[in-house]
Amino acid sequence: VEYVDRAPGRSDPVTGLGTAGGVVRRWLAQEVDAGSTSKTAAGGPEAQAVAAQARERFRAGEREMAAALLQRAVQLDPQSARAHSQLGAVWMASGQAAAALQAFERACTLEPGDAEFHNNRGVALHTLQRADMARAAFALALLLRPGYAAAERNLALVGPGTAAA
Repeated sequence: VEYVDRAPGRSDPVTGLGTAGGVVRRWLAQEVDAGSTSKTAAGGPEAQAVAAQARERFRAGEREMAAALLQRAVQLDPQSARAHSQLGAVWMASGQAAAALQAFERACTLEPGDAEFHNNRGVALHTLQRADMARAAFALALLLRPGYAAAERNLALVGPGTAAA
């Protein structure tokens, strides 16, 4: 299962599943303008500054510090879906799928029309072996953004659901 910007075929050779790399790479590449009101920003100026510090800590290999800083960004701007999503990405990269799922679910609640958030929620659900719920998250991402390649790949990788007996 792949995050939104994973290249096709790049998955974990042991499990066949994608990793958190795509979301984290995109987050690390963002140059967030302090005055930005873009959806990619982590919230207000103070929250954005904290998110920028988190990016630097993550780049330095300090995942726990990055997560702590993003938790602070979420406290500063609890309505920032992007900050919750970034926190989820760091937790996925740290192998904490349950915590990541909570963050992605909050992002989906705050911005229910964002297909990327639903796709990432599906990845976390799949990692937690909740295939039926992951399937539903990928399908919702496709309803929100028809033709969304990452969600299409993920839905195909998860495969058809099982009928209840």
